Amino acid sequence: MKRKRFSRVDWQVSLLLSILLVLFGISIFLTSSHIYYYSILDSLTHRVENMHNYVEHELTPEAFWEINTKEDMNKKSYQDLKKILENVRELGDLRYFYTAKESAQGELIYVVDGLSESAVDFRYPGDLIEPEIQQELHEALSGKTVLPDKILDTGWGNIFIAYYPLHNGQGKVVGALGIEIAADVEAAAIDQLSKASLFPACSFVGISIFIFAC
Repeated sequence: MKRKRFSRVDWQVSLLLSILLVLFGISIFLTSSHIYYYSILDSLTHRVENMHNYVEHELTPEAFWEINTKEDMNKKSYQDLKKILENVRELGDLRYFYTAKESAQGELIYVVDGLSESAVDFRYPGDLIEPEIQQELHEALSGKTVLPDKILDTGWGNIFIAYYPLHNGQGKVVGALGIEIAADVEAAAIDQLSKASLFPACSFVGISIFIFAC
């Protein structure tokens, strides 16, 4: 018996079904990846927001008026804020957690660093802020909260960085808070989800090819 050939309508239906399956698979992949990625960003944002609120509630404006150089580390205002930042950094498992301000000379300087003084990259009061983060800190000192729209893939890992203005009791900005979180776990989870959602997308493509080839 001769194999019955597809009619023109059969081919059109098969082609349309194949296209729909491919589009459906791609939409599943893109939608699931997008939703999960931004839910991770929301979670990280909520995390740093809580840290900012706590520090702003606990700080005293004197810490930003009195602390200008390494010699000010003996002052009570420095030691009190240092203890707060160290505790929050340790509990929050943060990479960097520090305060900054603009000096009388108009330079951006560190005020208190949450790192241990024994750390290689510890910064003393009065140390200049690195050029690559000055723009974000300038924005924070102008009263703007600076949040990332993605997890940054850097040479030292995946990170989430946020900058917040810090105010006194009258609502005036007295300094800025920098928060950097290692996000390797979150980036790995996003990558795993992308691979998992890619499987059904590829399956739909395979099915569509099979249908069209038969």
